Formats: sequence, structure tokens, C-alpha cells
Amino acid sequence: MPEPVAHTEPLALLREFWGHAAFRPGQAEIIQSVLDGHDTLALLPTGGGKSVCFQVPALAGRGCAWWCRRLLP
Repeated sequence: MPEPVAHTEPLALLREFWGHAAFRPGQAEIIQSVLDGHDTLALLPTGGGKSVCFQVPALAGRGCAWWCRRLLP
């Protein structure tokens, strides 16, 4: 079983698991909305970092995250 993450700050998680120093535009606000318990709809372009927006809250260990993604042909 993996060791629990020692911190739950979104930026610290981003640095530890992805090696990035900062979020892309809009990501921090989306993540904070999820962590604050709000239903959140996020629309980002391809390559905008959508997966980080649900992976970081899941790593923070605060409840669960549900993700729905529509792939257009």
C-alpha cells in the first residue's frame, strides 16, 4: 500500500507529483472550488491541464472527485 501524502496543499501536490512550479491559467481556481465542496464545471482547451484539476483534489484526500469528459469526434 502506498504511503499517505504528507501535505494537502494543492501547489505542494503539483510540485511533488508533476514537478511543476505553478498551475496553468484557471487550474488553481477550479481546484480550490472542488476543495471548497462546490459542484464545479470546468471547460479547458485540449492541453489545458484538465486531468490535474481532478487528480490534485483526489490526492488531497478530501472526499471524492467525479469526472465526466466528452470527447468530440
